[in-house]
Amino acid sequence: MSRSFSSRDDRRGSWARFQDAVVFLFTVGTGASALGGWTAGTAQVVLRVVAGIAAIYMIYLLGTYYRLSRENDLVSAEQLIRDVEDVVTRQSAPNEESVQVKIIIGCSDEADRVQEEVQVRPNPQVVNRIIRPIMPYHWRRPGHLRDIEFTCTVDESDDGPVLVRPRPMRNREYLQIWLIFTPTLTKPTVWRFQYRPRGLWRELRETGHDRLVRHDTMPSDGRSPMVDFRITFVFVDSTFKPRVSERNGYGTTSGPTRSSTGEWVVDWHDPSPQGRRYEWVIARTPVIGAN
Repeated sequence: MSRSFSSRDDRRGSWARFQDAVVFLFTVGTGASALGGWTAGTAQVVLRVVAGIAAIYMIYLLGTYYRLSRENDLVSAEQLIRDVEDVVTRQSAPNEESVQVKIIIGCSDEADRVQEEVQVRPNPQVVNRIIRPIMPYHWRRPGHLRDIEFTCTVDESDDGPVLVRPRPMRNREYLQIWLIFTPTLTKPTVWRFQYRPRGLWRELRETGHDRLVRHDTMPSDGRSPMVDFRITFVFVDSTFKPRVSERNGYGTTSGPTRSSTGEWVVDWHDPSPQGRRYEWVIARTPVIGAN
């Protein structure tokens, strides 16, 4: 049953209770005055008290009626988030963004990290942006962005120093962060953010395989602002050799290769990421002879 039906029933019930209460109070008040043999002055005082109580109760019911009436016009938090996401996505469509993601697969839950860098060419400006951090399946909704050690900065450009105000937008399924840039970005620049999604690659460490899904949301005008997309997978545990592939055949994969510090590195690149749903399959196997 819709909320409007239940609210209307509540208002009708409240008005009926008010009528019953007023009748009861005045009946008791007048009856007590008559049976008690009170003087006219005392009876008037009693009736005034009864009238005062009835007035206070009436104010309470009017407040409840007003609140219930307004609730019918409120939207849910999930609907508000979807509306904000739609507006911000459509506003960002004319811009051009080259996205570079660095995913660090650590040896423990605490060591998993994500770093993202966005080179943006505003057309004509970037006021805000919505990002969706990569979180593990078992994630708990963070109460604050500091719980995932989220930070975001903007390189200084012709616009001068830029302040970023991150606003978490939580719903039941995932976390989004609304980034508001002050002043507005009008010149090419780079903004970057990083965070610690603890346990993101726990399943890979425990079972030897996992997957990563990302959907490049296509605005209503049919053009994504992302014009270049790169991911670098860094596997810290060198005793396991990784394999990475994109299930749909999008982009190209190179590696794995060893870095100068011993980690395994896999690079993936898609030069034309327009509204695609990506799914990377990640696996690892022990290196023969590794200690």
